[in-house]
Amino acid sequence: PLRGMCPDEHIICKPQSLYRLTPAEKEVARLYLRGETFGTIAQLLGKSPSTVKQQLWKLKNKLGAKNCREIIRVLRIHNI
Repeated sequence: PLRGMCPDEHIICKPQSLYRLTPAEKEVARLYLRGETFGTIAQLLGKSPSTVKQQLWKLKNKLGAKNCREIIRVLRIHNI
């Protein structure tokens, strides 16, 4: 599902699945980018922390990211 590495950022460029994020995943991503913790995100959205972790794990896989730092880079590059 990947299109290649961005030479300047050393992350995945334009993952094909980027636009298949669910509204819930987008909301979790937005709060995660703000620097909120799993617990805080869970409280704000009325979910359990394990649900938030699972949504971030799915988000990481959809974006082709290797870790949480890469999730943030990809989301910022694509203005999610």
